[in-house]
Amino acid sequence: MKYGIIATDYDGTLATNGVVTDATITAMERYRDAGGTLIMVTGRELPELQKTCPRLDLFEGVVVLDAQVILNKRAVMVLPTGGNKASGLAAALKTLDLETVKVAGIGDAENDVDLLQRADVSVAVANALPRLKAIADKVTTQSRGAGVQELIEFILSGLL
Repeated sequence: MKYGIIATDYDGTLATNGVVTDATITAMERYRDAGGTLIMVTGRELPELQKTCPRLDLFEGVVVLDAQVILNKRAVMVLPTGGNKASGLAAALKTLDLETVKVAGIGDAENDVDLLQRADVSVAVANALPRLKAIADKVTTQSRGAGVQELIEFILSGLL
């Protein structure tokens, strides 16, 4: 498998209205069973995420950030000063001793730009903002979790 790690955003990418579908969970299980590693990189706070995401156990790491205000679609997000999703992912990869494994990054909004720029291959889901689609190596034909399923299928089939 060329991309042994998928680093995914949560809201608008993995989840629809805060919910991850059973089909997306099944695809993530298949990826893990094939030897892949999942890392969630999100702007959500961990206590809130623990309430909304029933399968955090599928992720080797969950990167959550807080402290600097940035624009994210029509919302405002708070990230650590000097930190972003790329630096959070880098810290997670170092902590998990996975720095040499190729990463597929997937997202949908402004706060995912740094994540996609850090990834070895960048993917925007179909519902992503035009700015993200413009910098992505690949844009899925499906939105949100179905787009993540599509990415997993491409990786598992060797097409990516």
